Amino acid sequence: MELADIDPSYYDNLVRSANRHGKVPAGQRLEFSGGWRKAAVTLTGEPIPAAEEAHEAAKPIIEVPVAEQLRRLHPAVASARQDKTRLAFKGPVRNRALRVLDALAKEAVRRGYEVSRAEVNPRGYRGSSRDSDLVITIGEHDHALSVVEDTDRTPHEPTARELEEAAKPFGRRIPKYDHTPSGRLTVHINGGLGVRQSHFGDTKTYNLENRLGEILQEIEGRAAASEARRLERIAQAEAEKRAWEEVRDQAILDATEAYYAKVLAKQAERWERANELARYLDAMAARIESLDPEPRAAGEAWLAWSRTYVASLSPLAKKLRMPEAPKLTTEDIKPFMRGLSPYGPRGY
Repeated sequence: MELADIDPSYYDNLVRSANRHGKVPAGQRLEFSGGWRKAAVTLTGEPIPAAEEAHEAAKPIIEVPVAEQLRRLHPAVASARQDKTRLAFKGPVRNRALRVLDALAKEAVRRGYEVSRAEVNPRGYRGSSRDSDLVITIGEHDHALSVVEDTDRTPHEPTARELEEAAKPFGRRIPKYDHTPSGRLTVHINGGLGVRQSHFGDTKTYNLENRLGEILQEIEGRAAASEARRLERIAQAEAEKRAWEEVRDQAILDATEAYYAKVLAKQAERWERANELARYLDAMAARIESLDPEPRAAGEAWLAWSRTYVASLSPLAKKLRMPEAPKLTTEDIKPFMRGLSPYGPRGY
């Protein structure tokens, strides 16, 4: 469901409340994303395991100290400070945002995590974390943090020029509201499986600085959930591979048996053909006996060659042994793969 011109904190709280109190279908959960101008509520089929949620709820939230001045910044935060395209807030607000990021970065390092800035390619894109100001990596899992300044929404008073433009055919629509910077900050988390929420900001009762421990706890919960899912996928892939290999091995046996059966059938065909020709040669010999000497000699020469040839046709005239195992190709075993791909468990 897409939303426009809404209070993101209000809907974020509604979503979290619905998830906590079982107001969503079993086995699913709601996720909120977006901001004031545009947002969305999505129903996903990846629920938070109850044991994991209880574990996270039981963990104490460690208070994260925030420096009063911008000194000895973490390198990633120092880099963000130099990038004037990021955190484009007014001086005091930008100063505060940098101090919040620095506190999160230093606490993450203290806990043994990696902290970096989103990499920017020569064209200015940051890939999946292009809007982030900081990336905290736990194990193999990245979590991008971005700081935004919330806005205050007030009814828009249209100007005379706006009214004039709107009156024209296909004129520009007059906005309903004005959005002005409020000085309030919100940290957005992108990456991993959401455990509780994705936005942490200033509220009527809490400052953002008092919620940094919650932010790190959310990131740790996401990393744990992502790691559990990664291990589950690895185990599933290994199980699929084992099952595929069993089918593949049996397909090789079946294809080999089919090859031997073809060899046997061809031997039987040659034996029947040799017997049929041998009967004909017996009739030929009887006819030659009745011929005069001159044509009899010519007939006997032909009969001699024919008997030698027919004798070579019969497989029983040769040494009987097990045929050599066939050199099977992927296409040879394909008909015996029970519908699976012969190229691998994932079809390649």
